[in-house]
Amino acid sequence: LGRIRSPGTENQIVKYNIISDTVDGSIGDGMAFRKTGGDLSLSPNGQMFANGWESEKYLIYHLVRLTDAEEIVSPPIYRGSYTKGNLRIDAAPRWNRIGNKLLVPGWYGERRQLNVISIENAAV
Repeated sequence: LGRIRSPGTENQIVKYNIISDTVDGSIGDGMAFRKTGGDLSLSPNGQMFANGWESEKYLIYHLVRLTDAEEIVSPPIYRGSYTKGNLRIDAAPRWNRIGNKLLVPGWYGERRQLNVISIENAAV
């Protein structure tokens, strides 16, 4: 899974076959992902997909369960003033080994924080 910049694949996350070097379909209908240029992450069990992106001073995560295309979008997570440069806080979602929690960065008070997004019934 990933993104490819080619005609017909804008705003889509595509299934790419590395053996045949072809696009074998996509996730979403082209409008499902608000910003496909964000950070992408497939869960270790291969059943969940996360797309994280920046919106001004916030991070937002779009999650899709691949088995039935169920989708959720996280509430915005504040990332403070670190939006550019070497110390910026990127979306960079990280899955736990089971695939039912996502570790994401953020900002709270005076400090960087790590947040956990828990997904109930993530495994099918």
